[in-house]
Amino acid sequence: MENFVAVDMGASTGRLMLGKLDWSDNRLTLEEVYRFRTEGTRLFGGLYWDVLRFYDEIREGLRRCAQSYEAKIASLGVDSWGVDYAPLNARDELVSNPRHYRDPRTEGIMEEVFKLVPKEEIFSYTGIQFMRINTIFQLYAMSKTPVASITDKILMMADFFNYLLSRKPVSEMTLASTTQIYDVFKHDWCWPLIEKLGYNPAWFQRVVPPGTVLGGLTDQLKSELGLRETLVISPPCHDTAAAVAAAPAGDKKFLFISSGTWSLMGAELGEPLVNEDVLRVGFANEVGVENSIRFLKNITGFWILQECVRHWKSKGVNVVYEDLVREALDYPAFKYFINPDDPLFINPEDMPEAIQNFCKRIGQKPPSKRGEMVRCIFESLALRHKEVYEELKGLLECPLEEVYIIGGGSQNEVFCQYIADALNLPVYAGPAEATAIGNILTQACAIHGKVSLSTIRRIIRSSFKPKRYRPENTSEWEEAFKRYRELL
Repeated sequence: MENFVAVDMGASTGRLMLGKLDWSDNRLTLEEVYRFRTEGTRLFGGLYWDVLRFYDEIREGLRRCAQSYEAKIASLGVDSWGVDYAPLNARDELVSNPRHYRDPRTEGIMEEVFKLVPKEEIFSYTGIQFMRINTIFQLYAMSKTPVASITDKILMMADFFNYLLSRKPVSEMTLASTTQIYDVFKHDWCWPLIEKLGYNPAWFQRVVPPGTVLGGLTDQLKSELGLRETLVISPPCHDTAAAVAAAPAGDKKFLFISSGTWSLMGAELGEPLVNEDVLRVGFANEVGVENSIRFLKNITGFWILQECVRHWKSKGVNVVYEDLVREALDYPAFKYFINPDDPLFINPEDMPEAIQNFCKRIGQKPPSKRGEMVRCIFESLALRHKEVYEELKGLLECPLEEVYIIGGGSQNEVFCQYIADALNLPVYAGPAEATAIGNILTQACAIHGKVSLSTIRRIIRSSFKPKRYRPENTSEWEEAFKRYRELL
């Protein structure tokens, strides 16, 4: 039996998960040790990450791990969302609090970058879909400020926290691939792009594969926590890479949906798929474990529901998730549609009002009841996933036979059934903690030799049983999809 800790940093919560791996029967058990909030902080019109508070929260979680478990913790590693970074000066001090990907500073920046480097050229190197939140555009926004001149290095978010734990500054491959400054063919930073955009080459640290052992904890943390033999390992640092590695798939060609604040939907490929059609449709080639390619598209996920809940709570309304689902199912199906990826939903002050405004804009009577809005969100999310699925089928030569929904959204039974219905494919939901599982099992493989997707998935299949959803009411969903496409 060995113990591992995954520090899983999400865009709304962070958790420290303890994984106990019994190598005798390849069985992993998980326990959540500590959880904390990670929302952005609004200040003077900007949106920031309070990373020093997050570091203190990580230390507290590690302290609880050390106090509660006498058995040695073999290793730990941090994963996070992509695209955001921490700027550091020559003394390794934060130059400023890292900006949140929803910060407004990137408005209009894409067009400025395209004047320097055509989007077709950027895509030919990186194979990444164009979104204004991407690191390439965040850095260009930063380059227009005094912060750039005093920045000595940048570290992506999980890399930054792994650095605070180990003092080893590296750029883990799966996380680097989300930046749109990474050459997906050469598996290194895209130096021609860096030169053309005028970025300081010293900003970009050595790229390492998932499963790289960084060494022990810093002397300060060893003394403080007593974890003197624990290693820090760079796992698949991008949370989606870790989650997809934990899909309990077998030999069939599968579609994955990593579902949470964002929904990452796509297929696993052996090599990048970069051509004009992929650029036109807007898919990305992100790197996964063992140099696999997560050929995917970002879809706005449960962010819209989360923001509705936040707004209702701010008005003093008691919100219970089970009540929201029950209320939603009390209303008629397919009455309201939204496009979850419309810019209107990026970061509004009042999400319910944004939903109503969108409906008015496309000629729909807006929903007024809370349950109507929740049903609209669930159905529109499923229909948007079907839209992306149809695009994906047009790009791939091989059919996809089943769907794996992993992450927090796999616990939403209504959403999982809607996806099975809309896509007319069997859906396997779970594990919900896929990101932490992929993180932990990559660490375990790294300590014992080679990082292997087949080994990771074999352990997952013997440890966690997904829930199956069979397609129902597919004709109704086909009709709804036609109406959805006509309206939007």
